[in-house]
Amino acid sequence: MKKLLSILGAVGLTATGASVAVSCGTNNKGEDKEVVTTGVQALLDAAVKDKVFESDAKAIEALKAVKLTTGLVLDGEPTAKGSETKEEAETTEKTFTVKVKADKGYKLAKDSLTSFEVKASVTTGTVTPEDTEVVTTGVQALLDEAVKDKVFESDAKAIEALKAVKLTTGLVLDGEPTAKGSETKEEAETTEKTFTVKVKADKGYKLATDSLTSFDVIANVKKAIQQ
Repeated sequence: MKKLLSILGAVGLTATGASVAVSCGTNNKGEDKEVVTTGVQALLDAAVKDKVFESDAKAIEALKAVKLTTGLVLDGEPTAKGSETKEEAETTEKTFTVKVKADKGYKLAKDSLTSFEVKASVTTGTVTPEDTEVVTTGVQALLDEAVKDKVFESDAKAIEALKAVKLTTGLVLDGEPTAKGSETKEEAETTEKTFTVKVKADKGYKLATDSLTSFDVIANVKKAIQQ
């Protein structure tokens, strides 16, 4: 009888121990750690400070790359909410909204802000620089020098020489030089012909006020052989 009671007592203790172990296991869940959002605004502002972004997307990339305080994560994609365009400026000051939330295992402290506005500079597009002013005062001398003391086989050869002239930086030919007339010298082998050359401002340049754009150049061209 005593032996039976001993066995039953041992079984009872084992069952009680198992119950305690199970009970302790169910109460082992830890509480979420509290996290604040007070430093978020400064982190976001620092990410865009003194920078100009090529597009909204580039600014959003920079904001998404911000390393937030441990326990915080972005709550969705940052969004562009509007812009303040400055007259004649190359950039627009745009406002981006960034929302945060507590990460898994954390909870926000009471009254924590979760939405933040960040202002960033974004380019308004390709900026065209102001055209550089150029003068045509040296063009006549350059053209005259190209034909000086030369006799050309034909009008076409004279035109080739005029087209090959290296003009002042910022100037280009405005069309093909043209032969406009001739002064035939009796018994001479050449004809003195006048060629008209027109110039214009190249891309990125503009002509100074009252600049001449048409020039007459006299060149010697061989007479055509009469059959």
